[in-house]
Amino acid sequence: MKPIFATLTVPVDGSPAADRSVAFALDLAAGGGTIHFCSVVDDAAIGIATAEGAMVDIGPMLADLSVDAHRFCAGAEARAGAAGIPSHSHVLRGSTASTIVALAQDTASEAIVMGTRARKGLDLVLFGSVAEAVVRSSGAPVIVVHADDDTRTGPVVVALDGSACSVAAFDLALRAANTRGRSLAIVHVLEHGASEGRDAHDLDAAFSAATKRRVSASIVLVNGSPVDELIETSDRLEGCMIVMGTHGRAFVPRLWLGSVAAGVVRGARVPVVTVHQSVVAGQTAPAAAQR
Repeated sequence: MKPIFATLTVPVDGSPAADRSVAFALDLAAGGGTIHFCSVVDDAAIGIATAEGAMVDIGPMLADLSVDAHRFCAGAEARAGAAGIPSHSHVLRGSTASTIVALAQDTASEAIVMGTRARKGLDLVLFGSVAEAVVRSSGAPVIVVHADDDTRTGPVVVALDGSACSVAAFDLALRAANTRGRSLAIVHVLEHGASEGRDAHDLDAAFSAATKRRVSASIVLVNGSPVDELIETSDRLEGCMIVMGTHGRAFVPRLWLGSVAAGVVRGARVPVVTVHQSVVAGQTAPAAAQR
């Protein structure tokens, strides 16, 4: 068995979601991958927590957070060691999202795996903003794992809409399905005014690429809200993960909360892999079909 990703960056913070993301990362790296675990001590977060109080010495708080960060990383490394997967720990200080992305770049990680419990309410504001910032700014794919994700053995579900980022998402989904012996469900949400000829060409090319790789594939055409249809299709097919592209728009909370990628990340009950449009440039058909 080969790893789906040769090198991963995985933030850990002791939360159930982070614990779940470690388990998922271990599966992705199984067969020869390496994981870089990190825990970030964010001064700004401490400032927010103490903003309403009197002047305080944050030194002891930073020391406590640093101790916790080392403990989180050590626990994750122990789990990786037990699974026979090489790993490294990084306790870092700075803005959480940008520090995670920078580490992934420095370690040449092929993906970032991170947990989130952000689905609604205050949790979405506090914790979803970190996931959003990482998804938006990371050049590498970002895999968001929820603490309450289902464990499924169905197909890898990939959204294909003809955009450059969905082309990259298809390539990654095909690789994941091929590596783990899963089938592939290629989902296309029909939208009013779309070019049916172009859509059919892209879907045929994707199906052909999967066939050449000896991956069992199906094309699923649905009509409706992209967010709802992707989640419902994944649930109906018992999909093990959802892979999709994201355009990484500038950070405006209402745009993030209303985007397709954000809606799927928030509502899915399986890990969601987002692939930024910067991963590829100028491709108009599944790259795997061009090889």
